Amino acid sequence: MKGKTAKTAIFLIMVIALLLGCKDAFHDKDDSAPVIPDGNKYTVSYDRNGGSGTVPDPQTAFSADKIIIKSAGDLSKDKYIFGSWNTLASGKGTAYFPGDEFTVPRDNVTLYAKWEPVGSSTVSVNSVTINKPSLSLTTGGSETLTATVSPSNATNKNVKWSSSNPSVATVTESGGTVTAVSAGTATITVTTVDGGRTDTCSLTVSSGSSSGGIDSETGLANKLAWIKRNPQSGGNYIIEVSADEYIGLQELSYSGMSNITITLKGIGSNRTISLSSIGSMFKVCSGVTLVLDKNITLQGRSGNTNALVWVDPGTLIMNSGSSISGNSYMPGYGGGVWVGDPGGTFIMNGGTISGNDAMYGGGVYIATPGTFIMNGGTISNNTATYGGGVAVLHGTFTMKNGTISGNSATDKGGGVFGYSSGAVFNNNYPSGIKGNTPDDVNIYSF
Repeated sequence: MKGKTAKTAIFLIMVIALLLGCKDAFHDKDDSAPVIPDGNKYTVSYDRNGGSGTVPDPQTAFSADKIIIKSAGDLSKDKYIFGSWNTLASGKGTAYFPGDEFTVPRDNVTLYAKWEPVGSSTVSVNSVTINKPSLSLTTGGSETLTATVSPSNATNKNVKWSSSNPSVATVTESGGTVTAVSAGTATITVTTVDGGRTDTCSLTVSSGSSSGGIDSETGLANKLAWIKRNPQSGGNYIIEVSADEYIGLQELSYSGMSNITITLKGIGSNRTISLSSIGSMFKVCSGVTLVLDKNITLQGRSGNTNALVWVDPGTLIMNSGSSISGNSYMPGYGGGVWVGDPGGTFIMNGGTISGNDAMYGGGVYIATPGTFIMNGGTISNNTATYGGGVAVLHGTFTMKNGTISGNSATDKGGGVFGYSSGAVFNNNYPSGIKGNTPDDVNIYSF
């Protein structure tokens, strides 16, 4: 009987051990596995993990969304320096550095500060930055780029340089000297030996003709005309606007080319680009992405005959610090932005759309089969007959964040108006639509 009891006890111990092992297995994360969105929001929190100071504010986002890992701020620990964030308090989990992209899982996450002893044999690299985000050269020209590795006391600060298109430009592996070979575009990448951290510089090489490169042109209209004469598939053109300007219709269309990105960025202070003639300021066509970056305001006009930006069927991106305002298109569709047939896309990450009016969609109008994704920003003080802020007649509107407020309609949908039979409205952030007249949302049924 004693032998039977002993065997039973051994069996129970083995079962308990197996269950504990399974528990650990169930809680291990496979960081390489894709996250399948479940439509819920989760929170990424930060823990000082024995340090002192103010921890960064938590970040809340939908599962499968990407967030940017925050810096350590004023966190400190006596005789230690901040090294990275880690999924485990022991520091033996997955490391994330400030500025890294993090995919939100289907669960709340806590990231713990990992502290490195002062004077320890190894200080890891957490980032690298190239001194220029973009560069223009003519064939035969050259320039040396420099890279700054952080932290400054990293043990191994060695880097390697590479070119995405050596037929357009080469770069010395250790020195960062770029030499232009032929007209076209390339991406110059620097990679740290420790940790594989990267940064990039967008390079445009012109033929070296008497007309010179894009930087030889003055004024926004002339720079856009230069791109029209010298388009390159995959080209990434950054235009820095250093003064207020007036321009007429700019049709961003490049026959036979694809994946062209044009970014407008104000330098010094906010720069206003005003419409000098009737019609759209920009028509964004197939294969083209127009990015409105910080310190850029597109200013429309009263009595206009079109939306200020017409996306058909390219892509418009608005980032923080940009603005679309002051355009009146009555009676018409889309005072600020028109997106649609045969399939344009508008992504609003930030910025402001205000002071526009139209019959449908004072701020934004979405037609078949256009797509509008609102990740942030503000749509306010726009007016229309239907849909003061946004009108979705036959396209798709997904609102993840941002604010639609203070807009008005003389008939229906002060904030958002849509047709139930043709519009797709994915409102994941209903609290962001508020204070519109006569109502916030009106989905009209025939």
